[in-house]
Amino acid sequence: MPVLAKFTARTIENLKPGSTRQIFYENSGHGNGSLGIRVSQAGKSWIYTYSFGGRVRHLTLGRYPAMSLAEAHEAQSKAAVECTKGFDPAAKVVDEHKAERAAPTVKFLIEQYLDLYARPRKRSAKTDEALLNRNVMPDWGLHKADAIRRRDVTTLLDKIVKRGAPIPANRTRSVLSKMFRWALSRDMVKLNPVAGVPAPSKENRRDRALSDDELAKVLKALPQSEMAPSMRLALRFQILTAARVGEVAGARWDEIDKKAATWTIPKERAKNNRQNVLPLSPQAMEVLEEAAALDRGTGVVFPSRMHGTAMRGESVAGAVRDNLDKFGVPAFTPHDIRRTVATGLARQRAGREVVRRVLNHIDQSQTAVYDRYDYADEVRAALVAWGAKVAVLTTMETTDAE
Repeated sequence: MPVLAKFTARTIENLKPGSTRQIFYENSGHGNGSLGIRVSQAGKSWIYTYSFGGRVRHLTLGRYPAMSLAEAHEAQSKAAVECTKGFDPAAKVVDEHKAERAAPTVKFLIEQYLDLYARPRKRSAKTDEALLNRNVMPDWGLHKADAIRRRDVTTLLDKIVKRGAPIPANRTRSVLSKMFRWALSRDMVKLNPVAGVPAPSKENRRDRALSDDELAKVLKALPQSEMAPSMRLALRFQILTAARVGEVAGARWDEIDKKAATWTIPKERAKNNRQNVLPLSPQAMEVLEEAAALDRGTGVVFPSRMHGTAMRGESVAGAVRDNLDKFGVPAFTPHDIRRTVATGLARQRAGREVVRRVLNHIDQSQTAVYDRYDYADEVRAALVAWGAKVAVLTTMETTDAE
């Protein structure tokens, strides 16, 4: 076992591997025990050899040249101090490695957050799940949750923005911040890496409602758009029902009562966790007839083109964005469609309570506690009148695009 009087940078550099692994020790009095360097065909690494509990122990400190000679001496001194305090530094490292291996991954953290917090407490649990699965799991799923740093967060959010989804990037940031705060409160992580990271995109309060002329252009251009047939039908169905785009995208045939001409959106799929029964106009029923011709036996009203499963609301929003030049109108989103329909219903003299029920908004007023009337007839009349208006707009002459 070769012993050198003193390690120097040149001495370490000149050590060459032989046919077998060798360990060279320094005899310079740097702390208790001995600092050594292991030399083999695989490279060089620093070790600390010491006695603890009557046994000779070896602790690997780091690889050379990533760990310099000075850093190796410092690591040896710290390990020697542990020995004088009655702690075995090698056992401590083993325990730290075990703890690191047992530390939760981001995938595990997401599962725990959804099961123990989001689903029992948040109406937006499904949105949280979709955002985490879509934007976080592919990049971070197998990483240790405690290893995520602020730089990782900003890199992830920038990637989502570059994909053309600035608002989902903001929503992803909010969900991540909530998830890490929750994990921090349960001692699952040591810090919240989202703290101090600003929203990546500026959001303005939306007040966009399409004019009759704009809506007519969209309706007339839909058949020539580059959307999949089921997606065109989904957008028309949203225009006729004012439902949320995610509710439309996930519509199932067992929610449709053709005889009663109603669509029951179950509370499990409704954003506010409250069932909504929407009367369907003749025009909405025509859309369903066209959708039935595309049915692939999956039970989904508007199947995705690739897999025949329910499409995502985000996909509809992306398709709208990609076809704006075909529509010939300023930018709008599927959520603007809800505002457009609500505005149109108000113009047709539908009462505010009727519009609220079409949109499935919750009335928190004291009056709502006592008013148990369901307004079903008024809601049907309003949507039937709106369907007739949409039919007129579909054939209406429009102005030329500027």
